[in-house]
Amino acid sequence: MAEVDTTPAGVFANGARLVGDIILPGVSQAVNGDIKSGAAHAAVAVGAATLLGAGLLVPVVWAAAGLNSYSRSVTGRNVVEHFDWRKAAE
Repeated sequence: MAEVDTTPAGVFANGARLVGDIILPGVSQAVNGDIKSGAAHAAVAVGAATLLGAGLLVPVVWAAAGLNSYSRSVTGRNVVEHFDWRKAAE
């Protein structure tokens, strides 16, 4: 697991990553140099917006893709891995 930077500069950088991922999911992955993963997160969000139109699920999918990208960028784990209770006990 990656160490989370809690210095003031690290907190500011993480905040900037979060804002970037809210605007377009995958930005924080791209900033970290993982262009392929960043593009995949962006493709999921844009694809959902295109396929689902203006429905209620678009913001949900957009937010899920953004939060997953942010989580992978900061901690190195997917959002789902944070809720795996078996790994937390180890």
